[in-house]
Amino acid sequence: MGEIGRGERSRDQQAEFLLRFLTTSRGIDALHGKRVEEVFSDEVQRHVFLNGMSQEDFFTLLSGTNGILRGKPKTEWEMDGGEVMLKGFIESDVPPREEDKQPLFVKTYEAMKQMNQDGRSLEDIAILAGTSINAIHAFADANGRTSRLVFMLLAEGYRERDKARLNELLGEDGRESLDLSPSVLYRHLNDTVGAELGTADGTKNIRHVRNTFYEGRSVDLTFDEGVSEENKETIREILRGDERFAFYAFYEFIASSSQQEEFVTVFPKHSSIRVDSLLPTMSPEQVAAIIESYWRLKKRRVELIIDCIQHPQKEEYQIDDNGEPTTLLDYFKAHIVPNQQNQAES
Repeated sequence: MGEIGRGERSRDQQAEFLLRFLTTSRGIDALHGKRVEEVFSDEVQRHVFLNGMSQEDFFTLLSGTNGILRGKPKTEWEMDGGEVMLKGFIESDVPPREEDKQPLFVKTYEAMKQMNQDGRSLEDIAILAGTSINAIHAFADANGRTSRLVFMLLAEGYRERDKARLNELLGEDGRESLDLSPSVLYRHLNDTVGAELGTADGTKNIRHVRNTFYEGRSVDLTFDEGVSEENKETIREILRGDERFAFYAFYEFIASSSQQEEFVTVFPKHSSIRVDSLLPTMSPEQVAAIIESYWRLKKRRVELIIDCIQHPQKEEYQIDDNGEPTTLLDYFKAHIVPNQQNQAES
């Protein structure tokens, strides 16, 4: 009985999301008083919308759709995910910091506009918009649903008869129909960020430094007494929750240091940065520089996501997929619609 009850509530919630969107969408400023089906009914209208879309229109489209999905009054439609950063994310999924989110959406907007002018498909433009929403994580909740809704409006359009599709994408199992999580891209672009730092270049990384290392718990790491408690906790969070990019930030510091040998431990097949030895010797300014480097590199990864979708033919985005050459974008496309992929393989 309990399972049935939860299912019924779930269906009720889906219907509520749908009705709220259909009845409130005139209030989204980006639509300029028009109904959803007037703006997104066919490909021509969608290209017209993109062509005339201002930066403010783009921001209000995102904030409006997210606000409606979360049942928020229009006065509270905003990008409220500024504090959504380190805590609560698995490794590699940590989004950019608050001050980098809006500039990254500006880059997304500019890329969408250029792709539309270049005659790129609505699907590609929608993939860029939806994936950026998830990668930037500008909202405290419903980023995934917002990404799927924006994708549908741009790539598939919306007409009265599409209610079932909308309900499917906004439901609790929406990711089974469309998954715009950038995690597939991260597998390749994380390495690209490292390559830009020189971690894979044997002439630069001659000691084959591959990670950070410390004994005991991160909470026991010690710092110079001048380091703020906030920065201490940020370093601990980075080391606990985002090992790859923590390594990149410390590697960048070590690579520019004349004393790097003191803080690198050599193992048989690689070397590690001993952060438990390094941190106590670092000034408050140097610790702050590590944190700044970390966030800059997280921002850089999102910039690469935007770039690989806008410019899929660049050499750095050519990959091998089980012996077949393909672009990173095409590889991503094969994974964002799990149901279609499963059907194609069966």
